[in-house]
Amino acid sequence: MFGGRAVQIYDLGTANGMRESEYQEVSIEYMEPRALASKFRRSDLTLGKRIGGGEYGDVFAATARHIRGPAAINVAAKVLRAGASKEDEAELLAEDKLMRCLPEHPNVVALLGSLTADRPVTLVLEYMERGSLLGLLHAARPNAATATPLRLSPRQLLHFGADVARGMAFMAANSLVHRDLAARNVLIASDYTAKIADFGLSRLVASEASTHR
Repeated sequence: MFGGRAVQIYDLGTANGMRESEYQEVSIEYMEPRALASKFRRSDLTLGKRIGGGEYGDVFAATARHIRGPAAINVAAKVLRAGASKEDEAELLAEDKLMRCLPEHPNVVALLGSLTADRPVTLVLEYMERGSLLGLLHAARPNAATATPLRLSPRQLLHFGADVARGMAFMAANSLVHRDLAARNVLIASDYTAKIADFGLSRLVASEASTHR
C-alpha cells in the first residue's frame, strides 16, 4: 500500500535489461519521517503572489516565521485549491509524507514545513528565486520581444545537468522514482544551483531482489 492505494507494478525501463516486474511500489510507513519545524503554525505563513500551480494546487511566493528560527524567511507555499476532490487532497498528503521521509539534499527542493491538521492542506517549500529551468531556457532564447536575452554559457548548462544528475542519483539511492522529470520541474536558486521539484507523481519503489532477501 502507498497512501491508502494498492501496490502497483511500474515499468521503469527495459532499456537497462530490467523486467517490468523487478520493481514495485512499496509503503513508506516503515520509514522514519524527517522532523520539521515544530513551532510553525498557519498564522506564521503570509501568502504573496501566485507563482505557479498544478492539477490540484496553487503555488505562492510567501514568507514564514518559525521555520528556521523566529525570523521570517522567503518560502514557496503549495496550497490545495478550493474545490479540490478528496482524491486530490490524498495526493497532496501523500506528497507531504514522501518528502518528509526524504533527507535534505543540495539538489532537491526541501520541504520546510507543512500544515495538514486543518484545511487547506499546505506544503511549505524552499523558495527558488530564479524559477524553473524551463523559464530560464526560454529567457535565454533570442526573440523579437527580448532585445537582450539572458545569456547562459555552456559551462552553466553543463552545471545544470550535473546538478540534476546528482539529485536524481540521490533519489535513486533512496529508492525513489520521480516519474515526471522535466525542465519545468527543475527549479533554480539565486546562485544558479538546480534542484529537482514537484513530487506529486513520485513513488517509493523496491526491487524484487531486495524484498525477497
